Amino acid sequence: MHAQMSDLLDFANQRTAPHMQLTRMAVAHHRFVWIHPFTNGNGRVARLFSYAMIRSYGFAPDIEYQTVNPTTVFGADREQYYARLAAADSLEDDGLVEWVDFVLGGLQRDMDAMHRLTRAGALEDLVARAVDRARRSAMLDDVAARALTRVADGTAFKAGDLAGAIGMDPSGRSRLIAGLLDRRLIERVHEGGRVYRVRLSPNDLTPFVFAELDALGMAPAILQDPPSRPVGSASHRAPRGA
Repeated sequence: MHAQMSDLLDFANQRTAPHMQLTRMAVAHHRFVWIHPFTNGNGRVARLFSYAMIRSYGFAPDIEYQTVNPTTVFGADREQYYARLAAADSLEDDGLVEWVDFVLGGLQRDMDAMHRLTRAGALEDLVARAVDRARRSAMLDDVAARALTRVADGTAFKAGDLAGAIGMDPSGRSRLIAGLLDRRLIERVHEGGRVYRVRLSPNDLTPFVFAELDALGMAPAILQDPPSRPVGSASHRAPRGA
């Protein structure tokens, strides 16, 4: 197993032409699961390994919204994920090509979904609908809901910018801001400052944001259902080459 893992790391660290980088990540992910170096947690480590490779290639820079997220691919259709992994276990070209096609197709769909959210008004509309869901579920009162809807586009704001939406005096707005900060529904743009922006997670609004993403077909199955695989499936292989 030590030799197999050393070969895998050498493969993962090789210089790769840009158009082949995600293909190399997909092959490395399969090979890690195929080796199955741990008695438990191989899937989680494989996803971290894939994400580390993606970051090393520059596809997931240090920004708030990640442009490529392998977890959304591996969790979008777990039955297909396990089936494609198993098909690639022969290490024959056809099985590996099917596996790589599954991964790259999933990454493309994820990037298409991100592109949809970057269109003008799309994110604002999603957050506003999530806020309305939270209000109807009594998770937010009317005043907090109006305030968050006012800033749903994610732009920075000051307490005074909420005046038209909530109709409070400065003292009332300050109390509202303090309450939203305590609930982590907004955050300061700069530590100690008085400029804020809406925060989507982790807080009381997060489940409603995911509900809206699910309604749009953007929530991966891994976030919806507990994993369940029979013993002997691709996720429960015995260690190879031990």
